[in-house]
Amino acid sequence: MAWALRDVINEFITLHGTLDLKKDKLTDMEWHTIRVIKDFLEKLLMLTKACESRESTLNLTLPSTDYILDLFKKIKTEYKDNLTFVSMFNSGWAKIDKYYKLTDKTPAYITVIVLHPSRKWKWIKKH
Repeated sequence: MAWALRDVINEFITLHGTLDLKKDKLTDMEWHTIRVIKDFLEKLLMLTKACESRESTLNLTLPSTDYILDLFKKIKTEYKDNLTFVSMFNSGWAKIDKYYKLTDKTPAYITVIVLHPSRKWKWIKKH
């Protein structure tokens, strides 16, 4: 929400802000940080919504997790020199990777992938 109102917020602080409020005005770099986080979370939200429907089944779990891991990998590479992002995204990646590795111990995931008409063994061979 703040990202959508950033221009209004900045203008308000500039025109009506007290000295204390002006000290708290976000820098361009801080706004950039908010945008990166917002964009990343929007992608996760879209995936979450797609997996919430009644038509969603267990066969979406591994491909969805692959997508999330790819998002983390991409953003970790893109912002590898930004310490704020490195720690934040490494932490998130480690958590999702932990649960992803647990799927190897659960035959149900492999079974639903193999039995899915469009995935079959292609997905398993690829991953």
